[in-house]
Amino acid sequence: MFLILIVGLVGLSAAQVVVHNPRTQQWPENTNTLGGAIVGLYYPGLGNGSCTVQLPQMVNLFHVMNGFIIPDGSSAVQGLYKVSAPTHWSLINGTFNVLVIFQSQGAFNITDIELSCDPTDVSDINVYSFPQNNEEEEASSTICFRPAFHQGDVLTITFPVAVKRFNVTTGDSNLEVSNEDNMVYTITGFKHPFDNNYNTEISFNIQYNDVDGVNNWFSAADITVVVDRAPTPEAPAS
Repeated sequence: MFLILIVGLVGLSAAQVVVHNPRTQQWPENTNTLGGAIVGLYYPGLGNGSCTVQLPQMVNLFHVMNGFIIPDGSSAVQGLYKVSAPTHWSLINGTFNVLVIFQSQGAFNITDIELSCDPTDVSDINVYSFPQNNEEEEASSTICFRPAFHQGDVLTITFPVAVKRFNVTTGDSNLEVSNEDNMVYTITGFKHPFDNNYNTEISFNIQYNDVDGVNNWFSAADITVVVDRAPTPEAPAS
């Protein structure tokens, strides 16, 4: 058993050490299945910060099994993913467990994956990684908004293509959902007052759209999430 260390990447502090977990699993492509790997990417002391994962090339599927994607900063086409662990980082022991499914005849060495991390780069908007498998049927995810959703806020989720079904699964009956062309979904009706910072997550489920036998699936890195916050209430006069 051994550790592969990548030290002193460009633009990073000299103290940064990135470790590819030695318990990496990798399997080859065959006539029925694409090749893939489960990789542990380790960085100690990240806290609420974020990491950038640069793959050597585009892959069929990239899923952080215990983390979130930051869409603003990610590009699936470029094999670039900005990731975070916005809740209970200590529970995953500093390791992002990543599932990678290669493109056909597109396998690469796991040690060629580059990881750079910055504990001070904290993202307000984080999307739980999806899709969770290669079945191209449906996916579940969660929007984590660190400042929390409050009365008057508007959450807009924009998909790159239309979906067949979109459901908010948070279970809050006050929420109202409207959509445009099954691509742009707007969520309103948040009930918590401005000084209540409990409601930080909204969960949803989608079913991908099948058009002429072609499944138009996409990942968390391909969506756009915007939160238009209500004006901050003025403090009462003293």
